[in-house]
Amino acid sequence: MSTWLMGDDRVLPRPLRWVFFTVSLLVLGGIYAATGSEAVQILALFVLTYVVLTVATRRFGQHSDFLEAARHLKPPLGVVAMSFVFLVLWGALIFVAAPDLGLGPWFWPWVVLWPWLEVYIYLAERRLHKDGGAEGWKPMRPLRDSVPAGLATVLLTAAITILQGFAVGEALLTGLLCGFFIFGLSATLIWLWRRANDAQEPA
Repeated sequence: MSTWLMGDDRVLPRPLRWVFFTVSLLVLGGIYAATGSEAVQILALFVLTYVVLTVATRRFGQHSDFLEAARHLKPPLGVVAMSFVFLVLWGALIFVAAPDLGLGPWFWPWVVLWPWLEVYIYLAERRLHKDGGAEGWKPMRPLRDSVPAGLATVLLTAAITILQGFAVGEALLTGLLCGFFIFGLSATLIWLWRRANDAQEPA
């Protein structure tokens, strides 16, 4: 499974990634509008992310120096910090200002997360090219490196929930639940990525 999901260093060209993002929003919003089911929307998000995107990447993907480096290394702290600044500002704008269109619980989070990933990849690629390689990047550690993502999710989710008028206790609980989810997802993805890379290396 790890080799299928993350078995090489290819990535869709940026224009195709934005096409996929736009189509995925139409699918997620349309499915929820038609069914009103969170479970069906989550299933659609899973299929889009781990089946459609994977197949498209294997068909149209191009080699990425960043993905090759990121299998065992992590970008410098400045790259991560700048991407999280964007995440906080963009997330606050979307969740506070966006109208309630009845498109389901996973529509707007997807609107937030995909552009953030694009910004993160852009900053990391720019830093990689500026440094002329990843010699100064530090090794990636699945659990330790997933903690900042979880903490940032807790703070961002709690802040947005409070701004939406929920009680502080409810906002903190929501933030903690989302933070644990993102922490577990991040650690799992890093582990799968490294396992796929180890499987490809010659014995």
